[in-house]
Amino acid sequence: MKVKISVITTVIFVLFTGNTWADSKGRTTILKRLDVGSAYTPKVLGLFIGIQEYTDPFWHDLKYPEKDVRDMVGFFTKNTAIELDYKIVLTKPEETTRDIILNHKLDEFEMKNSSDKDIVIVYISSHGTLTREVVTIIENGKKRKQPRKIPYVLTSDSQEGKVEDTALPLYKIVEWFEKLRSQRKVLILDMCHSGRYGKSQVSPDQAELIESAKGINYMPVEDSWASIILSACPMGGTSFEDSDLKNSVYTHFLLEGMSLGDLNGDGSVSISEAHNHSIDKTRQYTWERRKYKQVPTTYSRILGKDPIIVFGTPANTGASTLFSYSSANHGVELYLDGIHNGMLPKGIVVEPGTHKVECRRNGCTIYSEKIKVNPGHDYMLPCLDGSDHYNEDKVLAIIEVGYRDFSRGQVSEDLTPGDLTTGFSLHYYGFNTKWIDLSCGFDFARNQDLEQYSYRLGAKFTTALGDARFFAGPDLMFMFFRYTSNTIGGKKVDSEMSFFCPGAEALLTYNVKQGLCIALGARVHYLPYSLNSETKNMISGQAFLSAGYSF
Repeated sequence: MKVKISVITTVIFVLFTGNTWADSKGRTTILKRLDVGSAYTPKVLGLFIGIQEYTDPFWHDLKYPEKDVRDMVGFFTKNTAIELDYKIVLTKPEETTRDIILNHKLDEFEMKNSSDKDIVIVYISSHGTLTREVVTIIENGKKRKQPRKIPYVLTSDSQEGKVEDTALPLYKIVEWFEKLRSQRKVLILDMCHSGRYGKSQVSPDQAELIESAKGINYMPVEDSWASIILSACPMGGTSFEDSDLKNSVYTHFLLEGMSLGDLNGDGSVSISEAHNHSIDKTRQYTWERRKYKQVPTTYSRILGKDPIIVFGTPANTGASTLFSYSSANHGVELYLDGIHNGMLPKGIVVEPGTHKVECRRNGCTIYSEKIKVNPGHDYMLPCLDGSDHYNEDKVLAIIEVGYRDFSRGQVSEDLTPGDLTTGFSLHYYGFNTKWIDLSCGFDFARNQDLEQYSYRLGAKFTTALGDARFFAGPDLMFMFFRYTSNTIGGKKVDSEMSFFCPGAEALLTYNVKQGLCIALGARVHYLPYSLNSETKNMISGQAFLSAGYSF
C-alpha cells in the first residue's frame, strides 16, 4: 500500500435546482428531493485526466492515475443510468501538459456543454503540491495582505521551482468548472499536497514555509451557494494508494459506492450517496491495513442537494436521511434521540417524526436541535465551526429525594436530627461560555419535633461528558427551622430559627432518553446554630437522587 499524504480527492456539486435551498449557518437544512416523475434524459459529458508520468525528475511517477481513469470511464461506459454521450480522456504525457489542459482541452470540453440540463463529470488524478503566496483579503471593509497556502495540480511538464507558472492552480479549475452551463455537474480531484511522499510533492524552498503554518487555508469558490466540496481526507491528514486494490483507496470505494451506496432505499445511487458509502469503507480499510483512519470529508461550507443519479432509477421517494460531509464537522459524534449514531462525516436514515439531534466534540455538546422529519426529505446539518450553532438545552429542572444530617459537636441529635428531604432545583446554563450554571432550589424535611426548610442559590461550573453533565460550585443556603415545642430533649430552644449557610454543591446528571435524565448529587454547608445565645459551628451534609427534564 502506498501512502498519499493530505490528499484532496474533491467532489464539487453545483446544483441550481428549484427544489434546493441552503442555509450555511444556524439550523438543519431541509432538502426537498427532485420529483421522481420529472426525470429528464440529458447528455452526459465526461472529462477524465490521469497524470502519472512527469518530465521533471523531482516529481516521482505515480502508479495508479491511469487505472483510476480507466475504471472511472469504464463505470460510466457500462452504466445504463448515466452512460457517457461524449468524453475526453487524457493520460499520455504529451496530452497532459499545462498548456494543453488549461488552454485547449478545458475550452474544448466547455464548448460541448451546450445545455444547462447536461450532466457533467470531470475527474482528475495527479500529484498535488502547495505554494505559499501572499494574497490580499478584505476584512471588515479593510484590505490586508495575508500568506496563504495555494494548492496546485501538477501536470506532466510541471517544474520544481516554477510551480506557479507550470502547474494548474486549483482555483482556476474550480472557476472554469463553475462557469460551465450545466446545472448538474461533478468535479472529482484526486491529489494531495503535504510534500512527503505518495501523490504529494512540494519543492524544498516551499517545504519550510508550509511546515511552519498550521493547517491548509484553502478557500473554495464561494459565489455558488449550491456547491459541495468533498475530500478523501482532511487537509493535513493522510490518504493511501493500495497495491491490492490497484487504486487509490478512496477512489476504489467511491466506485464501489456508485453501485452499492443506496442510502435512502429509493432504488438508485446519487454521487453523494456513493461518497457516503466510501466513508466507513475507507476508514475501516485503512485502519485494518495501516492502523490509521483515513476519513473522506468535505471542505465546502455551502449546502445543496445532489440530483445526480449515477446508478439505477429512483423507484420511490425513499427514506428520509440526516447527514453532514463538512470538514468543519470531522470527528464530531452524532446522536439521535440520545443514541450514538457514529462519527461525522456520514449520513444516516431517519424515521419520520420529531427527533432530537445532538453533535458532540470531545464529550461536549456543540449542537442540539429538535427537528420534525417528514417522509422523503433529506436533512443536512450545518457546519459546526463553533460560530453560532450551539442550540443545546439550556434549562434543567429536577425533583429530588435525599437525606440530610449534621455534624453536631455540642448540639444534641434531638435538636438537629437527620431526616429525609424532598425538593426541586432549576439550573440555567445557556450562556455563551457554555460552562457557567446558575441554580436555585428548595427542599423540605419534617419529623415529629422539627420542620426544616431550605432555599438555595448557586453559581457553578458545568461541562458535558458524553451523555452526562457535571455541575460543581459554591452554593448559598437560607435554612429555616421550626420546632413543635420550646423544649426539645430537655433543652429550651427558640421555636423558630433561621441561618445563612455558605457551602458547595456537586451534581452529575445522565440522559436516559430525549430530555429526561437521572441525577446524583451532594451538598455541604456551614451552619451557625444558635443555642442559649451561643453560636455552635456545625456542618450540614446532604446526599440526593433526582429525576429531571432538560429543555
